[in-house]
Amino acid sequence: MKLLDELNELVEYYESLENKEHFTSVEPEILLENAVLDMPDIGVSTDELIAQFKELLDHTPSTARHDFFNQLFGGREESAVLGDMMSSYINSAMFTYNVGGIQILVENQIIKKIIDLVGYKNAGGMFLPGGSMGNLSGLIAARNAKFPEARDYGIQKKCSVYVSEIAHYSLTKNANIIGIGRQAVRKIPVDMHGKMRVDLLEKTILKDKEQGFTPLAAIATAGTTVLGSYDPILDISDVCKKYDIWLHVDGALGGGVLFSETAKGMVNQKELADSYTFNFHKLME
Repeated sequence: MKLLDELNELVEYYESLENKEHFTSVEPEILLENAVLDMPDIGVSTDELIAQFKELLDHTPSTARHDFFNQLFGGREESAVLGDMMSSYINSAMFTYNVGGIQILVENQIIKKIIDLVGYKNAGGMFLPGGSMGNLSGLIAARNAKFPEARDYGIQKKCSVYVSEIAHYSLTKNANIIGIGRQAVRKIPVDMHGKMRVDLLEKTILKDKEQGFTPLAAIATAGTTVLGSYDPILDISDVCKKYDIWLHVDGALGGGVLFSETAKGMVNQKELADSYTFNFHKLME
């Protein structure tokens, strides 16, 4: 099959670049002058396309190398590459059963297996592109639980969301997306270990309630991006239950300890969370 021959040619070329540690950083202004980035009005031949692919590879970081560890990369997993290739080749989409077929059942079975391994009861889940979307989904769930009418009419009250001062930036961004605004995010100070101060969390909640705000959600971080700190989920849960607040755990970085017999205590009482997100491509790689 000609397609496989062309793919093999590109793979062999890329592997030759990997072995030479070819990549050097070039300013984007210089790369924008490169002809390969032009957008022609007419198509090109397959040979020209392969040549352009190779030129693109020349300027692409070798994140698939096993000695590349910048920003959560750690080499390629061949079975995952095969899965990606098959997914692209069969052109499946997951939005209806008519086009997804058994692929949708595969996804559901994987989610069910994850839930069983973690030990959740009466739980569900979904695959998302990354931690930011996971955190957004948690906030949307919190909004819909507190204000079911918000799906149709939006949020009609002033709300507040509570995160640690070193929580991920996506939480502030997502407050904007769901319509409560970035100023609604209360950044709670942390202790010397980078953990949210639960005493200050409760004080902030009480202050907000006095000022007419509805506390919507508290987000505990399981693995902050710099310190790797784990917020005290159990203590935060106690506060959330006391004031009827949704508890979301942002475990995008370190939440994968759910599957570790020796380290799962770092997210003790994880079942107390109303929603929980973690990334396979980070701690579990």
